[in-house]
Amino acid sequence: MPPRLSDTQATLNGWLRPMVHDGPWICTYGYCLSTFEGGSMVKWIKRIVLILLIVFVLFFVVGYPSESASAFNTFFGAVKSAFLRVWNFFTSLG
Repeated sequence: MPPRLSDTQATLNGWLRPMVHDGPWICTYGYCLSTFEGGSMVKWIKRIVLILLIVFVLFFVVGYPSESASAFNTFFGAVKSAFLRVWNFFTSLG
């Protein structure tokens, strides 16, 4: 187990903080890491990934309409099949 930090220990490049803090931090074994100013970096990464996903889906739908229709039918067919299997399981219990 790593040694614990004291409340008066200095920070290390602004990332390692003492246990007394006032912001969103991830702390384990006395080591505290910042979550990029309240998670703003995570928000940006999520936005970028979401935008890339939307662009890919639009490109796929416009560029390959028959393949996208087939993928759509396959996906919702699988969801329907899974729902019916769960429904059959619970109705067979009673």
